[in-house]
Amino acid sequence: MTVIVSGKNPLRKAIVDIMQHDGYFKKVQEYIPNSRFPLSAIGAYLVADRMK
Repeated sequence: MTVIVSGKNPLRKAIVDIMQHDGYFKKVQEYIPNSRFPLSAIGAYLVADRMK
């Protein structure tokens, strides 16, 4: 199973390190968006867009 972790450092990196050390997940990936908008703003926009 793969898990994807996103967010701001140092919390993102800490969660990735813990999950990799734990070994529960086969693959741990960091997601660092290239967008100038925060990931939470993009998520809120997508939810609002679906409510139309």
